[in-house]
Amino acid sequence: MPVRIARSVRSTTSAGLFAGAVVSLMLAGCAALPTTPELVAGPTATPVAGPAKPAPKPAAGAGENLAIPEACRSPAPRTAQGEAPDAEETDAPPARIDWDACLAAATEGSGPWVVAQINLGTQAFVTGDIETALGHYVQSVENDRWAASDPALHAFRASLFQEAGREEDAVRDAEAAWAGLRLGSMIPGRTLDDEAQADLLRLILPVLFDGEADAFLPALAAFEEITDFDDEAQFGPLAGLMQQLGQAEYAVELGAKALEAEPDSLTLLNNHCYHLARVGRAAEGLPLCERAVAGLTEESSPGSRSAYLHSLAVALAATGACPRAEVLMAEVRSLTPSFNHAKETLACVTGD
Repeated sequence: MPVRIARSVRSTTSAGLFAGAVVSLMLAGCAALPTTPELVAGPTATPVAGPAKPAPKPAAGAGENLAIPEACRSPAPRTAQGEAPDAEETDAPPARIDWDACLAAATEGSGPWVVAQINLGTQAFVTGDIETALGHYVQSVENDRWAASDPALHAFRASLFQEAGREEDAVRDAEAAWAGLRLGSMIPGRTLDDEAQADLLRLILPVLFDGEADAFLPALAAFEEITDFDDEAQFGPLAGLMQQLGQAEYAVELGAKALEAEPDSLTLLNNHCYHLARVGRAAEGLPLCERAVAGLTEESSPGSRSAYLHSLAVALAATGACPRAEVLMAEVRSLTPSFNHAKETLACVTGD
């Protein structure tokens, strides 16, 4: 059964949960990137409520600021052989914009430049390169006219901004994502199924909760309506969400069930260890964190590596292994220096 969250309860964010959220979004396949700048932040997009930000000052004339460079336009579709498809051919893969080339070609501060920053940030986000993602997203906000676009982009940016301590920007993006989900999508012709909507709601609910936004309760109700709380595939993602919404004991219960179903999942091992540490059961969680960190490889993203090392450091500090915990935290700070978990001062138990 769904758990109704009391608005008076405050949440505790988790680096481990954050990394898990990225993984679940990638697996769910809802991290699609927009194909045309006009649909993301163009002049016809819907404004988002909030304090007005000054429009970017064009480097040249206004016409140049609004112009869309060729590099920022969607290329013509191509077949697998790289040829133009026949008129009746419908299975040609969609062409993708080279957003690095778009960024280089666009006027700084212009609409296409902002769109390129958003998309480059999203590409980095879904691969776990959260420092790079944050850099692009910050640039997009500094120059953005806060036009509403794809709810996925707003949800990704909201989640990342919350982890980086940019609370006002995070709430504004979360509210924009919720508005898009409420409308079905802010991009014409795009629809999101229940699974994709639930993934995005899991990202924005902690932001809305921490920001005490009016949208929290209706967003929570929408999440409960489309989520099967008895589906074992949901136990892991739900555990992460419950921890972030202040339901720590329920998070531990769900995490244990998730691990029963997937005992070798690095994400679940990491998250359950973190949850246990946060409810005073770090000794139980420590072996799980050790297994998660041992499973990291050279291909592991900086975000995942930072999250797993942070969880292990939290568990070690809580069990008295303070010197090793500090060594791990130094690595966490080098990997993701802009994020809240890297700035955390661990409460180390010395046994005195």
